[in-house]
Amino acid sequence: MRRLIVSYQYPYSLSMEGPKGTERLAIRANYPETPLSKMLFQNLGLMHMVAPYLPERIVTDFPVEMHFVELIRRMYAWEKRPMPRFSSVVHRKFSSLPKTSDKKVIIDYSGGKDSIWNAWWCENDYGRANVSLAHIAQLNKLSASEEKKAVIRQKGELGFPNVEIVDLKNSSRNRGYSIMRSRNMFIIGLTIPFALERGASRIIIEGFAECASGESFTGTEANIRGFNRLINLLGIPVQVAWRDRKEMDILKDLILKYPEGLGLANSCFSAKYFKGNTRRSWEKHAPTFPLFDTQCGSCFKCRVTNIARIRYDRKLLLTASPKDIRTYIALTDKWLKDNRESFDDMLTESFIATFKRVARQYGVALTS
Repeated sequence: MRRLIVSYQYPYSLSMEGPKGTERLAIRANYPETPLSKMLFQNLGLMHMVAPYLPERIVTDFPVEMHFVELIRRMYAWEKRPMPRFSSVVHRKFSSLPKTSDKKVIIDYSGGKDSIWNAWWCENDYGRANVSLAHIAQLNKLSASEEKKAVIRQKGELGFPNVEIVDLKNSSRNRGYSIMRSRNMFIIGLTIPFALERGASRIIIEGFAECASGESFTGTEANIRGFNRLINLLGIPVQVAWRDRKEMDILKDLILKYPEGLGLANSCFSAKYFKGNTRRSWEKHAPTFPLFDTQCGSCFKCRVTNIARIRYDRKLLLTASPKDIRTYIALTDKWLKDNRESFDDMLTESFIATFKRVARQYGVALTS
């Protein structure tokens, strides 16, 4: 694509004429209104909107900060595309920003198992009063509604005191796997103003312990470290931080130390209207196997969680019969064999090792 024109409307709205019509990205309400938050929204929102198309020329009716020009160009280079040209570039550095404290953190929070694990260890390390959560709603359209409901439920049932929910109006075509070209940095950018309001010096994100090869631009540790350097160059007293822990070790921690959190995790791929039928099929095939009420039992995320539960959850072993556990393992093996191409890049080493272990333990011969 040769050119895309992106326009800004006060206070937080971007629009663009894409190849299939007008695309918009806006914050609905209740967002800090400062020169810094405006700049972050404009620049990282721009990056998010052009990411699906990677046009040769980017035209805006607002200035693009020089450091973000370089960031967007690095995204292009990651995708092996020629460097884009910009219509308007400025150089700014923000001073007199609020001071932040190493004793306070804010978590970019999706409501899934990884963000619940982050909330668990942060509360242990920093104390609940010093931990805030920020949830960016409506970015991943397919799961947005369920994610937001899960965050609200977790806030109530787990007692999180400091939760910020940013509601987006989002008709961007940036979706599916390619959303990771820009997604993580856009979310971090929208969280920075809340971090400054709360006095938090760190924004906590998911780690990179088992990143697959071929990750998109914002899904890699090296590029997030580069983003930290950009934040520092802008004079923002906040950094992005994470703890690396393997997927099945995260689940082990939650099962053994924070089971009430895991039971509320939004870790299910199935659409709401499919979930009832899928759960009923498990009531037929493995009636004693206890699914969480958040689970369909059959999607990839549910199977990963439930294989970990078979390995580590003693309460499950008191409820589920050995026959039904073998049935769950065997049907998961068949499902993985039938769907390997779709989920091969999501199979972590820790999951594969744990799956093989529980299969040996229950005498199930694997074919996947």
